[in-house]
This record gives sequence, structure tokens and C-alpha cells, in this order.
Amino acid sequence: MLARWAKEFDLLGSVGSDFHFPCGWIELGKNLDLVDSVIPVWEKF
Repeated sequence: MLARWAKEFDLLGSVGSDFHFPCGWIELGKNLDLVDSVIPVWEKF
């Protein structure tokens, strides 16, 4: 769903762990790949 919003609203993507508090949503440092349809923010610099 996030990839679809990125395309719809011309947003760029990035990867990394964003830690705010302990939770079971995602393990830190995992799933650091962007889908092919999302343009990485670092390609614009």
C-alpha cells in the first residue's frame, strides 16, 4: 500500500530502521529493500 501511495503522490522512498519505542511491528535492521516501483530519495541528489 505504501508503494502505491508513493507512486500516486510522487513521493520518494528510503530505507532504514526508525526506532521510537519497543514494539513487535518490525525487527530493527530488517526489510531494508524498496520495491522497484518506488524511486529512492538518494537518486535525486
